[in-house]
Amino acid sequence: MKKILYMIISMVALSSCHVYRSYERPSELPTEGLFEYNDTVSVSDTTSIGDLPWEEMFQDTLLQSLIRTGIENNTDLQIAVLRVDQAMAKLKAARLSFLPSLNLSPQASLNSNIGNNTTKTYQLPVMAEWEIDLFGKLWNAKKATQADLLQQKAYQQVVKSELIASIANNYYSLMMLDEQKRIWGTKRSGC
Repeated sequence: MKKILYMIISMVALSSCHVYRSYERPSELPTEGLFEYNDTVSVSDTTSIGDLPWEEMFQDTLLQSLIRTGIENNTDLQIAVLRVDQAMAKLKAARLSFLPSLNLSPQASLNSNIGNNTTKTYQLPVMAEWEIDLFGKLWNAKKATQADLLQQKAYQQVVKSELIASIANNYYSLMMLDEQKRIWGTKRSGC
């Protein structure tokens, strides 16, 4: 009877242990006086210029070609894409950590003794493991890898946006300089 009582007490004690506490978002946060300027103008249209695809933003075919070439050949963007792939693989591994693992390692040996006696030995050891997520370690690891994946996707988008903006800025700067050169040339020839 005492053993059963000790088992029940230990099970209750272990089940009540929590390493973490679930996050609960506050319903409403006070924002009065947090900002220097309070904007009272309400915006009815929530469409952002950042939501438009870059092909719609830049209609010049030469600029579109330059941007496509830049996207295809930029090493920073390629690294960002690989980081997203790596984060996706980590998330997949974190999801699979909830499942049992099975290890199989077949072995064979051939022993020859004095004389013509040879002994063949075959072994097929199987080992199964299953980590129970008692304190939320696996769940928290999965949440962390999900957050890392979102971070890497956002970083990839930032790198791509910065690359497109840089190419477009340089393209329009060159067009402006070419136009200034043309105007300067016509003014000099007119003098």
